Amino acid sequence: MPKKPHVKALREVIAKRLGIRRSRIYAKANILATQAQTRTEDGIYLLAVQSGINLNEYLPSEKVGQIRHLFFQLKPHPQPSQIAKPASKKTATKAVSVTVGRTFTLTDPLLGVKLLAEAKEMAEEVYPILFVFENSVREMIIRVMQNAHGADWWDTKAPREIREEVQKRKAKEDQNPWHGKRGVHSIYYTDLEHLGRIVQNNWVDFKPILPTPQWLTQRVEEIGHSRNPVAHMNPLGIDDKQRIKVYFGDWQRLITTQRSLIP
Repeated sequence: MPKKPHVKALREVIAKRLGIRRSRIYAKANILATQAQTRTEDGIYLLAVQSGINLNEYLPSEKVGQIRHLFFQLKPHPQPSQIAKPASKKTATKAVSVTVGRTFTLTDPLLGVKLLAEAKEMAEEVYPILFVFENSVREMIIRVMQNAHGADWWDTKAPREIREEVQKRKAKEDQNPWHGKRGVHSIYYTDLEHLGRIVQNNWVDFKPILPTPQWLTQRVEEIGHSRNPVAHMNPLGIDDKQRIKVYFGDWQRLITTQRSLIP
């Protein structure tokens, strides 16, 4: 069966880029293919990505996406320092890129494969959970408090120190009118920990929904420990990610079970 043109072309480019013979290309490709549990042909594509070669010049975009997905599943992720250098002339360093979701591609000439892979992981696995959890809690509080105390509940039922902090943040935001605003309600200017305190201060209103005054506070605190590193653009470890998923699962099950009690 004749070789595919793009495979042959890639072999030549890889050979020049890494300064190795064709037999070495297949050896390296087989290792990557075994790690990714895929075909040797895909191993060549993976080797091309590892070598900083743009697959868009050789493969359809759908196939490029599949190879990138396989590449970021490799463990350990290849490090820039592990990529073999050409034996002869120097080549310009190419920026590594990573596709988040289906269409958004990140490229940075300074960051390596590992950090961009972590960016993809945080964007696709961690941030959505934090975003949904925090705003779901806010929405629950708004509905319960507004139903019990009216539209102006924030001015009378939110703890004074939290209201003062929110007012400072609003005033600071007003100094930058060109920037997009947060949610309309003041609660969208609160920190995650503030939400637990609002519930505890108004426990009588939340008692029909939550098991104990400390139930939400505990989960807010645990998720908050992981939220802060993410907010400062740091990746999370496996245990931290699992902890977020566990507590988020607790919250989802609770509001699903108690949905009829939430206005």
